[in-house]
Amino acid sequence: MKLSKKTLVMIILNLIILPLLGNESLNNYLGINIIVNIFNYILPFLLILFILLDMIKQKVKLKFEPTLFIIIIFWITLIISFIFSITYQIFIFSNLYKFLCMTFLLLTLKEINLEKKQIKFICYSVLIISAIVSTIGIFQYLLEINLNLSGIEKYIGALGRINSTTFIATLLDKFLVLNIFAILYFIYKKHTDFYISIIILILNVLALTFTFSRTGLLIFIFISILFIIIFIFKKRFFCTLILIFITIGIYFIPGEKFVFNSLANYFIDISDKISETTKIKLFKDLTEHIVSPFIIEIDKIDKENLNEQLITGDDYSLMSREYYKTVARALMKENWVHGLGIGSYTYIHDEQNANNYLEKEHFTEVYRYPHNMFLQLGAEIGIFGALLFFASFIYVLIYSSIKNKTIFPLILLISILLTCYTETLFYMKEAAYFTIILIALFANNSFLNKAKEV
Repeated sequence: MKLSKKTLVMIILNLIILPLLGNESLNNYLGINIIVNIFNYILPFLLILFILLDMIKQKVKLKFEPTLFIIIIFWITLIISFIFSITYQIFIFSNLYKFLCMTFLLLTLKEINLEKKQIKFICYSVLIISAIVSTIGIFQYLLEINLNLSGIEKYIGALGRINSTTFIATLLDKFLVLNIFAILYFIYKKHTDFYISIIILILNVLALTFTFSRTGLLIFIFISILFIIIFIFKKRFFCTLILIFITIGIYFIPGEKFVFNSLANYFIDISDKISETTKIKLFKDLTEHIVSPFIIEIDKIDKENLNEQLITGDDYSLMSREYYKTVARALMKENWVHGLGIGSYTYIHDEQNANNYLEKEHFTEVYRYPHNMFLQLGAEIGIFGALLFFASFIYVLIYSSIKNKTIFPLILLISILLTCYTETLFYMKEAAYFTIILIALFANNSFLNKAKEV
């Protein structure tokens, strides 16, 4: 199916406008909540409408292939979960709408035949929104405007955490690493101007550091190492040096070495548990050897400047998140067939009434959403429904990687799965449609093959 000009414009508008609308406190301050909600509903709807019109005009029929089968079954599970949420009186229509739209876009956009000029328009649209969001975040940090101080006390030297145009810092970092991946791909394929792309890449990495997010940093390092290897293999040594310089430079930003320290300690704790379970010490020794350069010797730092978490080794953020996940696991296990209903977790979090839907577990502490896409979706639509949703884009990206003989869809897939482990990426309207369009592009044969690799 060919992509019409109207549909291309709608893709670009969804890529650029929606990521700007996630800062709820700013929306409240400006009094534009109603307008924002209209855009959140109308832009995806118009994109789907234009795709359908293109299909009708060009007499295109969807082929009955595995992705279609998976998504149809997923839609059925969504409807069933929504029916149960109505009986619980905790249904939220917006998430039903969002997941229906996202899966339809994935199903159709991956089949569209993109021309080189259209690919350039889409790529530059990603650069534009990437530049806007990262620049706003950088100025937010430099001017110390509405910085989030939660969890920042253990990163000595950090002023606070930025959220830019998104709801929270731990969503912004996920959005930024996906942009960083896309920009590095554009540089590799020469889809966009090299120097413009490098400047925007630096802005994104700088904004990412100001979120002081461990997951974002970890995913960036993963993406960076892979692209360094790819650039070396393709003998693009200037790109290699720039990316190495950018990656190493992160460590020297005030507060960031404590993020590395926290990550290093986290991996040591995991390796300890694995070693105790398997009785194999090799993994623990190897992990300690790799991360030891990033461990900060607390005894050599002035105790007056230390946070209690650094002194005791406790990490309140990880401890609280594990508790939130415990609540989600209990809800998922006791409602594993149909779940509580798509979008219901927001209600349960607000009302603090998870015990109303559980027979065995009883929670007395205040809890939030689980910061885990797998668990939250499983609790809302059941384990089978959650597996279907993830299977839809896992399948298309793996299939695309094999068919086109390229590693890039797999890099994107691993990056997205890592983001979902620590944040509910597809629930966040400012990032959800951006992410699903990105997935569809890397599952699209014409997008991967129109420009020759160099």
